[in-house]
Order: sequence, then C-alpha cells, then structure tokens
Amino acid sequence: TQVLNLLINNKNPLEDIKNAFSLERVTDEFFEDYKKHYLNLTKELDRLIKNNEKIKNDFKQKNITADNFSKKLLGQIVFLYFLQKKGWLGIKKNENGNFQKWGSGSKTFLQDLYNNYKNKKIKAKNFFNDLLEPIFYDALNNEEEYYDKLDCKIPFLNGGLFKPFNEYNWTETEINIKDKIFEEIFNTFNQYNFTVQEEQNFDADVAVDPEMLGKVFENLLPENFKKGKGSFYTPREVVTYICKQSLKNYLISSLSDRTKEENIETLFQLNLQDETNENYLFEIFSEEELTKIDKLLHNIKICDPSIGSGAFPVQLMTEIVDLRMIISEQLNFNYSEYSIKRNFIENSIYGVDLDSSAIEIAKLRLWLSLIIDEKSFEKIEPLPNLDYKILQGNSL
Repeated sequence: TQVLNLLINNKNPLEDIKNAFSLERVTDEFFEDYKKHYLNLTKELDRLIKNNEKIKNDFKQKNITADNFSKKLLGQIVFLYFLQKKGWLGIKKNENGNFQKWGSGSKTFLQDLYNNYKNKKIKAKNFFNDLLEPIFYDALNNEEEYYDKLDCKIPFLNGGLFKPFNEYNWTETEINIKDKIFEEIFNTFNQYNFTVQEEQNFDADVAVDPEMLGKVFENLLPENFKKGKGSFYTPREVVTYICKQSLKNYLISSLSDRTKEENIETLFQLNLQDETNENYLFEIFSEEELTKIDKLLHNIKICDPSIGSGAFPVQLMTEIVDLRMIISEQLNFNYSEYSIKRNFIENSIYGVDLDSSAIEIAKLRLWLSLIIDEKSFEKIEPLPNLDYKILQGNSL
C-alpha cells in the first residue's frame, strides 16, 4: 500500500520508495515489534511464575528469570522462521507413502500449526506447552527425524539451541502461556521477509537477517547495563575493517617471506566472482604459497573475549570463506562454502561474554549462517555443538 501511494502521488517516487524501505527503518520497525512481544511475553511469564509454585520452584532452582526465558524463546521462534523459509519443517509424505525431500515443507509451518490448533484439527490444551515445547525439545532433537504427533519429518538439529533453558523440567512443568501471545507474534513476524544471508556491502537487502538479531539483542539490554558493563553494538563497517586487518596481520606474520605483505593486501581485494583471479593470483603467489595460506586459514584459532551478539566471528567467518573459495577455485580443491563454514564453527572460533543472552544470540547467528549453505535434499547434518566453545563468563 505504501509503495502504491508513492507511485500514484509522486512524479519521481524512487527516492521516497528507497527511503520507505531503508535498512535502518526496517531494523527500527522490527526492533519495536520484537521489543513489544518480548515485554508482553516477559509480563506473561512473570504472572505464571507468581501464580504457579511448580514453575516458581523450577525456575528458581535452575536460575531462570522471566526476561532471559523470553529472550531464549523468541530466539527459538525466530530460528524456526528461518528454517521454514528453507522448507525444512513439516515434510509430508507423497502419494506413494514416501516422505518428500527437504525443502518441500510448508513456508508457513508455524502459522499453519497454530491455525490447525485453533481449528481443533490438532488436539492440545495450550499451544506452547502442548505443541511448541515438544517441537523444540523432542522433534528437533530426534535423530530419526520423524515426528509422530504431526506425522511429518522435522530435521534433527541438536547443537544446543533446542534444549531446555538451563535444563528446566519442560516435561513435568506446565507453562501455559496464553495462546494470544503467539498469535500476535506470528501476525507480526509474518509481515517480514526472513533471509539467512547477511549482506557484506554497505547496501543491504531489506529483510530480517542474522545481523538484525544482534541489533535487537543490543537494544534489549537495559541502559544501565550497557553503560556499566560496556556492551555496545559495533557498526558493520568497523567490524569488517577490524576483521580484515586482523586476518591480514595473521597471514603476514605467519609467512616467512615478509615481501609478501603487499600481495596479501591484494588478495583481500579480489572479488570472488572475478574470472580473472586465476591468472592474476599465480602472478603474485606460487601454488605452494597459496596452499600454505589456505592451510593457515583452515587451522586458525580465534578467541573473542567479549563476543556479544557475534558480529566479529560471523564477519571473520565470511572473510575466511571468501579467501579460501578464491584459493579453492585456483587450485581445484573443490571446497564448498558450507564445508568451510562448518570447519570454522567447529574448530576455529571461541568466545566468552558476561551476558548469557548474548551467548545465545551469538550461537544463533553462527548456526543461521551455516544453514543457508546446507544444500542437501536428502540428509541434513546436525548443527555443531557450541556449548563448550562459546561460554558465559567474565574474561577480565
């Protein structure tokens, strides 16, 4: 409607349309919507904790607060929005009785689930307690990848995202959050385009991507916490610059020939899509040198002592993927972006943060960045477990 009004009422509407869908505006609008649902969910959980002794005791014993539970839950829902965008949820059987391939699932799985529940096509008393929780902690952690309650396939993801927050007793503690809360969340999220691709240029796609989750997290921190504990969102261009410089210095210091410093600088300027890379690369590096650079990037270990919402590790991963893919094309290594990302997440990155919610968002962004490159239609690999690599703690 907004676009149509601009087209009808303006002789030259292109600039107005661009402004209407600018990244910052969409980011701000998404955050305001997200914050509203976060506050409503936290308020509802506070009510349940106050009025239910079993929930109160379980949460107290497991050191769970209403606000942290809300952040985790909203993160899980957002993750499912990305998964359903890939068609990974609710894979049905074909007319021959065999399950269809991954990617064929409903792109509106959550809304469909809620509609079937409200229309009593699915027997359940409470949407969260009887449907969402079992999907989180049963279906998505089932190696058989079959969920009998809905007679469909759901991927086995593991990885730590879909496990009960602080190991609360989800099977025996009934958390009957009002259905209306989720209806409103779905109505809002359905208005946005969820994409797993974080843009690397300063011009960005107008959509909800993992980077926006970092901004959302930063904005949800109480103001006094941000000022007192030093938690601030780092602009993308600053993150990109620092990551590039860190990797350049790592490679330069690791290569015995210091005259290669200028050539390393050139390597970072190459475009992955440029077909002239091959001839040019062999003018400045030998095959042996390129192999060594690739090995250095493969074996790199990185620790972020204040990882926050994960902006630096995600950008470092992007830089390493681009470099190794360029080298792979020249040396015919036949790497895939997925395999490089998976190696980075499993073997290269470590991080610590004071805030447990930041840890959850950092893991979420790394996992989301990986699943965009999972191309298999036959078998989806479980997510890497980051529980002992990205930790809550005080680096100082």
